[in-house]
Amino acid sequence: QRPSGWEQQLVETVRRTEADEEEADARSALRREEKRRRAAEQAAVRVEAGAIEAQALAAARAAEIDQLRADLGKADDELAALRTELIDVRNEARHARDREAAARARAERLEADGPATASSAPTPSGTSPATSAPTPSAEPPEPGRPLAAAAAGVDPADLRRAIEAADAVVRELRSLLPTQQPDDGSPRRRRQPLPLPGGVLASSAEAARALLRSDATVLVDGYNVAKLGWPDLALDRQRAVLLEGVENLARRFGADLTVVFDGSSVIGAHADRHRTVRVAYSPEGVTADDVIRDEVARLPVDRAVVVVTNDAEIVRDVKAAGANVVPSNALLAVM
Repeated sequence: QRPSGWEQQLVETVRRTEADEEEADARSALRREEKRRRAAEQAAVRVEAGAIEAQALAAARAAEIDQLRADLGKADDELAALRTELIDVRNEARHARDREAAARARAERLEADGPATASSAPTPSGTSPATSAPTPSAEPPEPGRPLAAAAAGVDPADLRRAIEAADAVVRELRSLLPTQQPDDGSPRRRRQPLPLPGGVLASSAEAARALLRSDATVLVDGYNVAKLGWPDLALDRQRAVLLEGVENLARRFGADLTVVFDGSSVIGAHADRHRTVRVAYSPEGVTADDVIRDEVARLPVDRAVVVVTNDAEIVRDVKAAGANVVPSNALLAVM
């Protein structure tokens, strides 16, 4: 009942089945390899992005280290200048004390030598022991005035005034010396910067977010941030864009924000509507840097203060006053 040539048909059927199976296996292998290729490409992209981020972070850390080194060099120079000034003040105080001691010793010698000089100074002929020529124009000593002082031409009142002047110089020089405590002996209170969460760098956007969430007063160096963030815009547009961004920050974090700009006479400087953020402009002849320093000094020491700026001099001064510092680029990253 089998048709002729069935063996050949069976062989061809087996071959086709094997070929189909091999083709299916090849397609499956190709799909697997394609998936592996895509996964490898995605991993390469992630690695490249991580490398770029690591390079940017390393560059930022290097810039921060360079800035810290520069600040340290300035601090060393200022410390050396202060030490030199302190040595000069101490030397001047010591010299003043020496002059005071010499003046007092001279006064005591003059007062001690007064009686002896009084018994030997006058002569029957009306001449001085040192000379034999008469001195008709010499006036007699005043009552109570030491004769030795009169003979030497020194007025005790003038000598007392000189001693008092020397005492005043000594007191003034002593007041210039640094003191560790106030006059009442109680330890001097100082503002303490807010602590940051563990592992958070002070120059990072995470630090800016943490400080904005605190109840600190935040002072923003307006043009320092605006010119860094939008250098291609006109000055009035820089102010407007910055104030809009800071308004959003105030609403997002509930922060007490003050933006300080240079110059109260700038055209269009003042806001045309009510703002949550306080905007301050330095008066004529005063820079925004000085306004920020005065604000930090004016606030109570128990009030935390955060200053946003990249200005190294302001950073140095406000850190010395116990304020936290956020770089301008970190605030821009949070906006």
